[in-house]
This record gives sequence, C-alpha cells and structure tokens, in this order.
Amino acid sequence: MKKTATKKIIILLTVLILVSVTSLLLGVSNIKFSDFFAFLIGKGTRINQAIIVNIRLPRIIMAIIVGGALALACVILQSITKNDLAESGVLGINAGAGGLIVVALFIFGTSIFSSFILPFLACLGAILTAISLYFFVYQKEKAINGTKLLLMGVGLNTVLTALTLVLSLRIPYDQFRIVTIWLVGSIGNTSWWLVWVLLIVVSVVFAYVYTKKRELNILGLSSEMAISIGVNERKEKMQLLVCAAILAGVAVAGGGNILFVGLLSVHISKIIVGENHTYLL
Repeated sequence: MKKTATKKIIILLTVLILVSVTSLLLGVSNIKFSDFFAFLIGKGTRINQAIIVNIRLPRIIMAIIVGGALALACVILQSITKNDLAESGVLGINAGAGGLIVVALFIFGTSIFSSFILPFLACLGAILTAISLYFFVYQKEKAINGTKLLLMGVGLNTVLTALTLVLSLRIPYDQFRIVTIWLVGSIGNTSWWLVWVLLIVVSVVFAYVYTKKRELNILGLSSEMAISIGVNERKEKMQLLVCAAILAGVAVAGGGNILFVGLLSVHISKIIVGENHTYLL
C-alpha cells in the first residue's frame, strides 16, 4: 500500500509539473519550447522573460497555493465533521474571510489589495468565523457535533454572503467592479510579494497539520473510539479548525472566494491514494 501510494503521488507531481510548464508556454502570446529553453539558460528575449517571470509564473504558483490550501482545509474539515461534504466555502469560512476584506475595502479603499494587510484580514476573518461557529455549536451541545457544525456553517455562509453583497452595493462603482471579480475568483492581479507571503503561511500550516496525521485518522472514527485511544477530541478539533480557517483565508486572499475546488480535489485524491491522511495530505 505504501509503495503504491508513493508511486501515485510521484505520478501526480509529474503531471502537475507538466501542466505548469504547458501553462507557461500557452496563452495570448504563445512561447515556443526552444524560446523557453533559451530563457532557462539565460538567453531568452526580454519580452518572453517579462511574460514568464512577471505574469505567468506567479499566477501558476498562486493557483497551486490556492488549490492546495483549499484541498488541505477540506481534508481537515471533513475529518472534524465526519462529513464528506464539509468544505470551507460550505461552512461559511470563505465568506467570513471575504466579508472582512470587503469591510476594509469600504473603509480604506482599494489600497488594501496591494498591501500586506490583505492576507492578514482574510485569515483574521476566516479564523473569527470558524471560532464563532465552533463555540456556538459547543455551547449548544456541550460537545462538537460534526453534523450540527456543518448545518450551522451553511446558515452562516448564507448570512455572511448576503451581508457582503449588501455592503458591496454601497461602495463606488470602480471598487465594486474589483470586488465582484475578486469574490467570484481571480488570480489575475497576483504579485510576487503575495505569492511568497502565502507560500510561507501555507508551508508552516501544512508542516503542523502533517504532524497531526494520526489524530486526523482517529478523528474520522467515532468520538468514543477517539477518547478511548487517548485523543483530546475537543482540543484537537479546535486547533485543526483554526488551521483550516488560516488555509481558507490564504486561499481567499490569493484567489478570491473560490468554491468546491477543495471538495472535488479531496474526493479525487481519496479515490487515488485512499483515506489514510499520511498520503492524503
């Protein structure tokens, strides 16, 4: 099983690299492979260098970061809720991240899109939403019920999305156009500074979550089983929920309010490598 899963992961990484290289070459202005090779050895033209380095490469890396963050957040949330439909967009975490950014945009203007405050606000909004959701369910049930957490998240998502829309309608038209494109989902305005900031955050969170692979496997079982094994279910779920919120905030900061990407990628990954979090992560 271990060797088979490792081979599949290597194949998937190879496909990712091939797709990324193809994306570098294809676009409005196609780049020949010979020109790309010339770029790699430092003999490319300035135009091709500008297209690859300043436009396409940061967008490709950002797409990988956003997709990876959404998928990792989805893996965590499905383990916590024991529900295969759990996803940061469904639970309202994405909406919380986007909502706080729209509030900041309403107050400070579009300057936040070119400053370090953007990822901070997105992560803060996602964390506040996740923690509010957690404690609301906890206070009601005196325990973490995955099904009620999911249902409460769906309702919270609806409320936050409506509030974000109402607030968006009260900002100037030029800002409204930017917000609309961003909330629908776009990596068109990606910059290298944002790529590096989000890459560092995702790497740190991933490293921590990977150390919790055993706990994630156990949390997918019954609560009684987790307690008998010695896992502090409430503590682990709270910590992992915050990690999922940070990842969702990173995804929203990098690509806008993109939905269902994590959900689809996780289910495809489960089909390919199985549900063991050692390989699934």
